[in-house]
Amino acid sequence: MKDVFEKYLLSLREDRDDKTELSDRGALEILLNKAAEAAGPGIRIIHEAKKVPGSGAPDFKVMKAAMILGYVEDKTISENLDQVLKSEQIARYKALSNNILLTDYLEFIWIKDAKVNRRERIAFPDDLEGKSKKPREDRVKAVSDLLRGFFSTTPEGIGRAQQLALALATRSHFLRDFLDRELRRQEMEHREARLYGLYQIFRDQVFHELALGEFADAFAQMLAYGLFLAKLNSNGEVITLANARQFVPGSFRLIRELVQFLDDLSAQEYVEIR
Repeated sequence: MKDVFEKYLLSLREDRDDKTELSDRGALEILLNKAAEAAGPGIRIIHEAKKVPGSGAPDFKVMKAAMILGYVEDKTISENLDQVLKSEQIARYKALSNNILLTDYLEFIWIKDAKVNRRERIAFPDDLEGKSKKPREDRVKAVSDLLRGFFSTTPEGIGRAQQLALALATRSHFLRDFLDRELRRQEMEHREARLYGLYQIFRDQVFHELALGEFADAFAQMLAYGLFLAKLNSNGEVITLANARQFVPGSFRLIRELVQFLDDLSAQEYVEIR
């Protein structure tokens, strides 16, 4: 891995003054893929959509055998990772997975079972300035071992109804928050958007006293259950936001109609929800 880290640090050095948090994402993705290959076959690293303020979407999702192995979150070089560890964002990730990697590109922190399991550094910010320096062999080994441990973690499976209920509830909770935030934004800025329109229909035709938060909560549960129904009836086909509705049984007419909202998620205003 030494040559991999040498190329990685060289990439980090380029155009340092003009870079943002996203600029070195490609170099990090290459490093993660190399580390995943060294850890074993069948690991996929998925670069998530560009983050938007408040979304808290992990930067990378790591999959193995169609199951989530963990998440990777990156921050700008020299950002205070100790503060990030205490943030609501990391608390949310801990609720989603017991295997998280946090990095500022130079320091790597492996969070296992909601605790810092190990942290190692490949270099310091000053090492990216002036004359190019090769990474120390002991640092290469330490970070390589950390990454191998992260990628060698067994994916979390779901084998009992209670685990499934908790997993769905956790994701529905986050979805509810995103829906609620977007509903309130649409109420303040304009009332013609699709999501707010659905709220008005329910309020006018189903329950006149329905509050925004109550609708967000009910709608989040309905969407989560609808996607679960789609998965159950997909006969092994991969479920996406584009095809989920066709796999919801016709007997669940209301859910089928509400899941149609997924067709609107390509709009920029629904990035968080997507």
